[in-house]
Amino acid sequence: MHKFSRKVIFAISGNERLPKKIIDSFDPLSSLELVEIDSENEHLWDNFIIKSGLPSLNYSASRLNILRNHFNYSIIRLICISQCKPVAAIAIAHKHKFGLIYSATSLPHSSFGGILCDDTIFEICLQKLIQYMKVKQIRKMKLRQIGLGKVNAGDVVRIIHTSGNFQKYWTDLGSKTRSQIHKVEKLPIKKSLDSNHLEIFYENYCTHLKEKGTPPHSIYYWDSVLTSSGSKLVTYWLNNKFLGGGIVVSNNGYTELEAAVFTKEGKGYQIGMLMYKNLIESCFSDNTSILSLGRSEFGSSVDRFKEQWKSQVMKIDYFKLTSSGYISIDSKGAFRKTPFKILSKIFAITPMPVFFLKKISPKLRIFLG
Repeated sequence: MHKFSRKVIFAISGNERLPKKIIDSFDPLSSLELVEIDSENEHLWDNFIIKSGLPSLNYSASRLNILRNHFNYSIIRLICISQCKPVAAIAIAHKHKFGLIYSATSLPHSSFGGILCDDTIFEICLQKLIQYMKVKQIRKMKLRQIGLGKVNAGDVVRIIHTSGNFQKYWTDLGSKTRSQIHKVEKLPIKKSLDSNHLEIFYENYCTHLKEKGTPPHSIYYWDSVLTSSGSKLVTYWLNNKFLGGGIVVSNNGYTELEAAVFTKEGKGYQIGMLMYKNLIESCFSDNTSILSLGRSEFGSSVDRFKEQWKSQVMKIDYFKLTSSGYISIDSKGAFRKTPFKILSKIFAITPMPVFFLKKISPKLRIFLG
């Protein structure tokens, strides 16, 4: 079963460090060994990812292969060993310049990445990673890490624990939410799991992201996602007319809604309410322990929509690492510097035909990991 500990250890800023009583409980730094994964020790990675009980979707082989194939990243996988047992994992996507690793991220194009470990050893694993950067001459690295501090702004992930009883969950939902779902369920709407509908989904997805000022992934990216194990495209139709849908990815008891889009007519019918209800119900019935509703900005209209589903909010903390140390940044839009905000607004208001949008956006998307 997946677990998120309640200890607040990610809210580190400037010179702040963990409380001494927590520091004292760590093993000495020298007792941890950082091991690179290759074909000979692949079993260490697979065993930890499967058995750790941590949300490991973005660390699966299929997900890392997509980063390699579509964005030309090289991938480093590291396992932290303590007393002959794997206790942490991190996947790093990076690129080379003049033979050196000049920039690395864990993980780009994902809701979150960072160090996959129990929070009690996060700090020591972070220090071990910095040592590794020195040896490998990695100049800088970014971590996008699930945090547990107070949330008042910035990027968040909404999750729903789906290992209990759906009927109890359904009863506990607000009466307004249940009423809206009952209303849309009365319509003759058809649900499809046919991946051949990717083209129409993608066209609407492109238009939606363009309006938000974000270049969309290529259709080949989403086709690769859908051909990986545990992925599906869900679409909704009324009188043979597309109303909306989403791409859902599952791995090792963890499911995430990676992309969703609805037409203007679909929004009018509140198809999103129906899709979320169906998705949550299926997660309760198929041994999924955690459903992630994806990353969004805290307090936005998208985030408020997710909130009504009795979801738990998890903030995203951002870390910038160098070989000499690290700083953590409050999640209010770390890495979203002013030039990117300006370019995003320009992209949103610049008229362009859909065929051109489909062609140019994937080339821009690589810079927005």
